[in-house]
Amino acid sequence: MTANSWMSCALALATASALSSCLPRPPSLLPEVALPAGEAAVQGHVIVWSEDKAVIGGPGQRIPVTAWDLFSLAVVSETTSQTFGQRLTDGTLSWHLPPGRYTITGFDRAGRQSGRVGASFEVPSGAAAVCLGTLHLAFQSSRPWIEVEDTCDVDGSAASATRALFRPPESELAGARFDPTLTGKLKIAPLVFWGVRPLSPMSGERVATLAPNLKWEPLGEDLSQGLSYDIRIFRMVEVPGWTWGPLVVARDGLTEPTFQVEEPLTPRSKYAWFVRQRRGDRVGPWSYHDSRVILILYNSWTQGAPLEFWTP
Repeated sequence: MTANSWMSCALALATASALSSCLPRPPSLLPEVALPAGEAAVQGHVIVWSEDKAVIGGPGQRIPVTAWDLFSLAVVSETTSQTFGQRLTDGTLSWHLPPGRYTITGFDRAGRQSGRVGASFEVPSGAAAVCLGTLHLAFQSSRPWIEVEDTCDVDGSAASATRALFRPPESELAGARFDPTLTGKLKIAPLVFWGVRPLSPMSGERVATLAPNLKWEPLGEDLSQGLSYDIRIFRMVEVPGWTWGPLVVARDGLTEPTFQVEEPLTPRSKYAWFVRQRRGDRVGPWSYHDSRVILILYNSWTQGAPLEFWTP
């Protein structure tokens, strides 16, 4: 499909589900070779959307991104804890997988942007072919917009497959109310920190122990009493760029801007950590940082990057 065709579809149709008719369909789900015992041919489709208003011409509009070689996904088996990657060469996901539940934990965009996805799917026991449908993803500073579409009937061969559609990520609010004012911004060129300012470890630092003590400084206009913190720590995986893998720590309601890791982490591994500020039942966005270096012959930038550290 040409670039003009993509633009025509995006401008003519208002919703992601309507746009599916403009997109190439995955090939047959039926395996062409005999599968290992107990495994199923699993297939789905991913559409990554751009939200560049300068290109599209107005807020709320989206066009599909076609440079698939820039995008990779990380997938974790909740049964075995094994992680594997998938490069989106044409937007099609195709695997031979044993039964179990799997989570698409994160994405990487050419090493310049990464984001958490959190969508999941389940491979039923006894299925020979499984259709996951289409996962629509749009990212802005690592915060995803995610929608699932049932496209299993578009390709006739999918009718013989078991439907096990992608499941969107569960809300992390857990009864809390989102409050965008519970955050702040700090610029220390070439970095811009959002949410909190890391004190130790600094992003990219190698810590001295497998149970580090994480420290940060809150950002925002209202830092009065009653402020607490939630923290998440993920082990990073390479897919080939680095992005989110398994969740290893989840703690809410910390009364001090510090957290002592209790269970030893994996040696010689990379981790991402996030903090959000909380006041009662109101929570702010998760922390992240941006960076940009502009030189005469070299430009480098990252957007929506997590705070990271390496273990010894």
